Amino acid sequence: MTDIIDRRVPEVKLSNEVLENMMLVRISLRNVLLSSDKNYIQGQIDVLNEAKRKNSEVFDQLKPMIHTEGTKALFEKMGKPAKLCCSGKHVSAAGRYFIGTV
Repeated sequence: MTDIIDRRVPEVKLSNEVLENMMLVRISLRNVLLSSDKNYIQGQIDVLNEAKRKNSEVFDQLKPMIHTEGTKALFEKMGKPAKLCCSGKHVSAAGRYFIGTV
């Protein structure tokens, strides 16, 4: 029982936080694509960057909770796409494009 309370519940809460932040990223990207208001687009890019920052913090909290080699490999594999597709330089470049400062 203590395993569930001490280990599993925090893991589930953190995992749900990652999902919520990913939902914010998707919604922000959609809003950027649908809008032509530069101020609104910049606000959405800020929301996106904040969600990315929060997910980085959550992943840092989750990492020490992983104990098996298979799960560690999956965790590393899962983090690579996020680092590649949502790196700061790519988000900033996309933001400059949509705002029209490219």
